[in-house]
Amino acid sequence: MSTAAHPENVVPRRRAADWAKPATPESTLTEHPDGSVTLSSERQMVCLSAAWELEALANVLPGMVPDHEPSHLIVRGLSDRIKRLSDVLISGLHDDALTVETLECRVFVGGMAA
Repeated sequence: MSTAAHPENVVPRRRAADWAKPATPESTLTEHPDGSVTLSSERQMVCLSAAWELEALANVLPGMVPDHEPSHLIVRGLSDRIKRLSDVLISGLHDDALTVETLECRVFVGGMAA
């Protein structure tokens, strides 16, 4: 077994028994009276891991369809959209400097506004 450190943004795999843990206040999403929400760091990492995996799948997807096939352009477009949505998830969970309006623009307008 390798003792090399895990690359950044990689969460080690868990044992099957770990998935059966009961929900605790620390592992749930907490909504506050002012409309804000608190995520536990564990919940945030699960959400970020899902977004990183989506991005990785989107990076591989275009290579699965040969360039000469007409559907390659469709797959490439879908892949780009998946990457952009993944970026919104990552940014929304991790970058508190981005406004909700900026995130909405990226989702509904499709732009990458700052």
